[in-house]
Amino acid sequence: MMEKISILMPVYNAALYVEFSIKAILAQSYQNFELLICDDCSTDNTVDVLNSFNDDRIKISHNAKNKGYLLTCNALAEMADGEYITFQDADDLASENRLSILLSALKKNDLDLVGSNVHYISEQGNIIGRSFYPEHVDVNYLSNELMPFCGSSILCTKAVYQEIGLYDLAFDRMGAEDYDWVYRASIKFTLGNVEEPLYSYRMHAGSVSNVTSLTLSTQLFSEHIAKQLFMTRKNSAPLVETSVFIAEQQKLWEAYLKIDETPLLLKKSSINSLLGRHFSNTKILWELMFCKAPIRKKIRSISLLSLDLCLGYTRVFKLKTFYKKRIKNNRQVSQ
Repeated sequence: MMEKISILMPVYNAALYVEFSIKAILAQSYQNFELLICDDCSTDNTVDVLNSFNDDRIKISHNAKNKGYLLTCNALAEMADGEYITFQDADDLASENRLSILLSALKKNDLDLVGSNVHYISEQGNIIGRSFYPEHVDVNYLSNELMPFCGSSILCTKAVYQEIGLYDLAFDRMGAEDYDWVYRASIKFTLGNVEEPLYSYRMHAGSVSNVTSLTLSTQLFSEHIAKQLFMTRKNSAPLVETSVFIAEQQKLWEAYLKIDETPLLLKKSSINSLLGRHFSNTKILWELMFCKAPIRKKIRSISLLSLDLCLGYTRVFKLKTFYKKRIKNNRQVSQ
């Protein structure tokens, strides 16, 4: 008998896209799954769209109050009845062989957790780029490189969830909860990626106009926290409670922002090659990232940039500057 896969789909105000996301799951070549959907108090007609489906494999629940992505995901994971767990965000798509290929790769390569490369798609569903994640991922790779997974593309064994749970509540409303989860999994389990893009991550033009110093710093801070917790755990050092660790790092981060409030510290030549891996026209992307607001509003319909991608190419430069200044300040204090 085919093993069951539990698919977690938190939904909030996704009426425009959730129908297509659900249909992408129903069209999977691997048919033994349960699709666990939780509406997080949507204010549009998302619930009407959800109720239009009639399939015993779809199980819909509703939060009594808005809980956010992290808590909703955790609640869905507790409901999971399958031998494997994966994700499907309500505005994203998937290839029809996504589940079968991931499960096959996980078994063939003796993995506990497997992801895939992703296509980046516009609001209209057109492919505008792709990721190039490595197939082999271990603790050493994660220690020295950027996060090589799209969290929603991951499929893992139920044993991973039973051992480490899903998302740490300390990351609620802060972001990078999937980074922290992958980091924790890497210490006890084997990880890898499928080379083929099996997941389609939708990029919304509206996010471009909302990129501010505050949102950038919050995202960078949460990813910094996830990485530092991982490095501490990896080295078997004494670990304080996550919330305490975050509070301590928050003081350093706030001090850092007072020193330099510039949202992006980049050298254009340093990342053009990285941008070129995803987009043929890097000039347009740079204009989207750095142009003045009126121009940005005019061209943002191109839908080439999301906050996540912007951060993905800038966080290394930002954090290097952070560490350099922290070290410099410590030296001055000691003198």
